[in-house]
Parts: sequence; structure tokens; C-alpha cells
Amino acid sequence: MNNSMLINKGYCKLKNPLSASVLQQVEKSFTQLASQGVNILQDIAGQDLSYAEYYQQGKASFITVPEADNPTQTCRFEYINATSDFMREALIPLCANEIQQEIGQPVSLFKDKCNLKSPGGGAFTPHQDIPAYIEFGPTMHITAAVFLDAATPANGALEIAENYREVRGDGISMIDTQLGSLPMFATYQGGKNNGRILENIEAQLKWLPVYAQAGDIILFHSYIPHRSAVNASTQTRRAFFFTFNLQQEGDHYERYYQSKRADFANLRFHVATPTQHKDSD
Repeated sequence: MNNSMLINKGYCKLKNPLSASVLQQVEKSFTQLASQGVNILQDIAGQDLSYAEYYQQGKASFITVPEADNPTQTCRFEYINATSDFMREALIPLCANEIQQEIGQPVSLFKDKCNLKSPGGGAFTPHQDIPAYIEFGPTMHITAAVFLDAATPANGALEIAENYREVRGDGISMIDTQLGSLPMFATYQGGKNNGRILENIEAQLKWLPVYAQAGDIILFHSYIPHRSAVNASTQTRRAFFFTFNLQQEGDHYERYYQSKRADFANLRFHVATPTQHKDSD
């Protein structure tokens, strides 16, 4: 491993963001994927099925999740690599190559998603990604966040806690990874705070906003705590998130999504998100 900012601080912003021509292709792919997502939500709304039942019955492979207060408004969509040729052949390999240059090891795609932070919504409570991922096997994940819109103070930019290694107290498990031993924090289970870091730990975290322009890429690993506020602007803020694990820890992409469709309401698939997903929602 080298001494990159990603390794030392848990995140980094890439020096060479996407070119205007590549960003234009990303926009085109987003439009195609978002249209598929809207069609799926409308299909679900017109059937006497819960979201969990819809995917358990194999009604669709592309996964679309609605906002908690609006069953036909997309909060996020997933299974992008298997759905979009451009993403699979161009953007995702670009992100993988950037990560490899940072850490000196090849990576495999673990999962993917696009978040649509709508005006007045989209807050993500303080959390780590690792509690939701670790049961699948890999101990280290690195996400490439690709921004289609600027991330600003007004629309709920990503915030990270660089001091997470300094946290002390109960509810901390140390996990041995290829980046060294890193802390995994205990979280609330179920309810509106599902996946949120426990209060005694959260109180020690110092938050730093990470602003971005359209076409920027931010890398962060699965142990860095992060959060984002409600979008107080009048425009939706969109970002793709491609999550990779170290190649030596296996290929888990299809197994992850098979598990998600089979057990869609499982809380580990809905950590700290403003989404509607359970049968009771």
C-alpha cells in the first residue's frame, strides 16, 4: 500500500475529474436508467404487492427504491453494471482504475447505485458502510462517488469524519483489513435510525463537508463515517456510487443483488436512508 490520502484519511478527491464529453455520456445513461426506474415504481404502485414481494417474485432485476413519503418518486436505483452498457464498459472500469492507482491493488465491483437527493428530502444520517457489507465476506470496500450535479452546502453535500480513528468508548469493533486495523461502530437497529451510529460515538465525530462540482469523483472507504443533510435547494442533486472490494476477496456483485432481491426488506439493505422499503411502509 502507498501513503495516499484515501488510505490515511479515508477519502480523497481525484485530481482529474471527468471530461465534459464523458460527463455528457454519463448524463445520457442516467436519463435511460432513471426512466426505467420510474416505470418500475409505477408498475409496483399499480399492483397489490409490497416492494419486497415485487422483487422476490422476480418482477424486475433493476432495483428502484422510492422516497419514504412518495411511492412513485425515486430515491435511488441499483444494479447499474448489469443494466447499462456504458457504465459497465466505460465509467465503472475508469473508477476501478483510479482506485487501483490509489491503493496499488486491483478491485472488483461489489455494488452500485445512484442517489437522487430531491428538494426537501434525501438526508442520510451518520453511518459507516461496513456494517451493511461485512456479512458478504470482504473486509474492505472503496466507493467512487461520481457527481452529476454540484454538491453544495444548500443541497446536502457529503460530510465525512476524519477523526473516526480517535473515537473511544463502548460499541467499537476493530476489523483487520488490507488497510490495517479499522474501527466498526455499533449502530441502531430498526426504526427511523436504522444503521445510524450510536449516540455516544457520534458525539465524538467532527464533520467536514466535501464539496464537489459536476464531473468530480470522490473516493472513500467503508469505515469512514459519513452523512448528508436535507436538500434545501430547489433542484435534485444526483450522484452515482460504485462500490468495490479488493479483487483478492472475491467477486460478490451478483450474489449481493440476488440476496437483496430475495430479502428486500432486510434492514442491512436500507442503512441510514430516507427510503420506503418494508412491507409496513
